[in-house]
Amino acid sequence: MHTLSFRATLLVLAFAFLALPTHAQSTPDSEAEPIWDTVVGVWDAYASGDIDTAMSFYGDWHRWGYHQEDLWDRDDMRQFMVRGTELYTTTETEIEPVHVQVFGDAALAHYIAHVETVNRTSGQTNRQMERHTDFLVREDRQWRIVGGSRDNQCRILAEAERPVLGFICSSSRLAPSLETTLLSDEDRSRYVGTYNEGGETVQVWEEDGILLITAGESSFYDRIQLVPMGNGTFAQGRYEDGELAEIYWPHIRIRFVESNGGIARYELGNGAMVFGIGERVQ
Repeated sequence: MHTLSFRATLLVLAFAFLALPTHAQSTPDSEAEPIWDTVVGVWDAYASGDIDTAMSFYGDWHRWGYHQEDLWDRDDMRQFMVRGTELYTTTETEIEPVHVQVFGDAALAHYIAHVETVNRTSGQTNRQMERHTDFLVREDRQWRIVGGSRDNQCRILAEAERPVLGFICSSSRLAPSLETTLLSDEDRSRYVGTYNEGGETVQVWEEDGILLITAGESSFYDRIQLVPMGNGTFAQGRYEDGELAEIYWPHIRIRFVESNGGIARYELGNGAMVFGIGERVQ
């Protein structure tokens, strides 16, 4: 059941336009409002679980998939939305308009999405800000989204969390500067097994003294090795000749949770924010 607290669209838009600096108001409100209606309409429908209505705001949509070689299309977006509603309940969404650029029957909409969700399995509440740019075209007097950069590719951090750059991207690949730990053969064997994350089977196995985990559909890495950080927590990266060579997502961790003397599940997340939970099935 979805409990939606979607801020009144007109109020949000009015406040945002008043708060914007003058250089971001080059598009008249009469031209910008129908574009924001489309943007807000997608988020509103998705938050309420109405995937058909959400998809009606999309045209011939394409975008690069998460770290994949191929383009996503409308079917991929639908699957992405369906999976999201299966894993999370959206409790609040606020769209903060930043800037619109209109070029005849084409437009760019730049905005920040403030989103609160609850993980259906763990009950964990997640709050985040995401920066988005949608590319739209006008078809039969209706603005439809046909591309853009979106879907939490970058997340703005709160001031207390903020590193030098002020944001993180899930595709960051940095040389490791982390203090890792060593695991004994017995320790590694505790994590080996089969897990179920949102209906998908995830394997954790061991090769040459290193733990590996199944690469998800959002990764182009064929093999992801788990880097032990202590206390059942792992980063994801790559070893070369037994030495840590790369951390794929520096801020993301996999934390394994014990119950009754064994590993019961893992939690994938960034700090207190949990993106996914894999329940151990074998």
